[in-house]
Amino acid sequence: MKPPYIKKISETNGFSVFYVNGKYIREHIEKDFPNFSAHYYFKFIPENEIWVDKEFSKKEYKYFIEFIITREKAIQGKTPEEARQLGNKAEQAKRDKSKIIRKLKKLSKKEQIKKVHKRFLKKYSNNKIKTWLVNGFLVRSLYFLDFTAGGHEKVYGFVPENEIWVDDALNPKERESLLLHELYERRLMAQDKTSKTKQESYLKTHKMALELEAEFRNNRKALKQRIKQELALQP
Repeated sequence: MKPPYIKKISETNGFSVFYVNGKYIREHIEKDFPNFSAHYYFKFIPENEIWVDKEFSKKEYKYFIEFIITREKAIQGKTPEEARQLGNKAEQAKRDKSKIIRKLKKLSKKEQIKKVHKRFLKKYSNNKIKTWLVNGFLVRSLYFLDFTAGGHEKVYGFVPENEIWVDDALNPKERESLLLHELYERRLMAQDKTSKTKQESYLKTHKMALELEAEFRNNRKALKQRIKQELALQP
């Protein structure tokens, strides 16, 4: 198989499901490729194929497939947004059947966060910002299905104040470039005085952060230095 294909997983409901190299895709095809997708979102994915980033697949590919299959069945008689919502509902229902998720949903938010936090990343933290490696499966199952790679409290209300979360499902070789993205985006959003809504601010700054991430992705020495600068500039 040629890149980005790694392995064919299955045939289901008319779809061929493949593990793909998400890192390769983000570096060579689409820098905003998430944990899974299909042709309806990215036209470079062949029709009737579902691509699942191998790094994200260990616990979750069955949930991603549930979303795609439900959405594709619904799209015939619904608007794209209605079909997406039905896909989300089906995926969430499947996640809610998980024993660990049923257990964690009974806990307080503070207790849940303790479980979500996996490892404190002291090297990328200071008195202004705390960076945590988090259990991405738990974040998606408990708070937001579309959480991908990482985030911060300026975008996600479930992230505690002054924290950046890095998804443990992300390829470790991509964590520093992702961290630069989140630090830069967070600072720009905090300084943004022109956007009327948080969504507007996010869409504008996310694009800028993607461009910065791509610029430094393959220059590790410069990447580390820019991360230090962004840490010092955090509001």
